Amino acid sequence: MSRPTAAQKRMWGKVFEVGCMACKQEGIFSFPEIHHVKEYGYRDHSKVYGLCPHHHKEVSAVKGIPNRHLAPIEFRELYGTDMELFEKCMKLIKITK
Repeated sequence: MSRPTAAQKRMWGKVFEVGCMACKQEGIFSFPEIHHVKEYGYRDHSKVYGLCPHHHKEVSAVKGIPNRHLAPIEFRELYGTDMELFEKCMKLIKITK
């Protein structure tokens, strides 16, 4: 995968300001990591949203917190699909521009 462009990095900065999209649904703010939406087997630097380490990575998983990579079905049922979370994040970014 290529490196993100300057424009993509600026967009990522706004994603960081929005926070973890899963925590946001719980009514809290958590500093996120970038999660790439995978479509047709490919990741796109333009299709990202934020997830905190507990919701995102296997190594930071906490019992009782659905993790996107360890429990994708449970995560999706509770918080939505990658595309739904991406679209919600983009709407929030447009509001906070």
